[in-house]
Amino acid sequence: MQKLYKVLEKTQAGDKMALQHLMHQFEPKINSLTIQTKTQNRNDLKQELYTTLIRYSKIYHLDGVPGYDEFRKNILFKR
Repeated sequence: MQKLYKVLEKTQAGDKMALQHLMHQFEPKINSLTIQTKTQNRNDLKQELYTTLIRYSKIYHLDGVPGYDEFRKNILFKR
């Protein structure tokens, strides 16, 4: 399984297969969210969730994601 960071990177570069992979990764969560709503609203909600996922995957700033060492240092200094 590809790491989310790499999939987002490829999605932002316009890779359609990466976008499909991203959507597939989030499918279980989207399905669990739609089950919590009325049957007649499920398809609309599912479409809206996928649209939001696609929109935010294209505008998410990957530059602000810390590496492991930086993340670890931030955690240690917050204690």
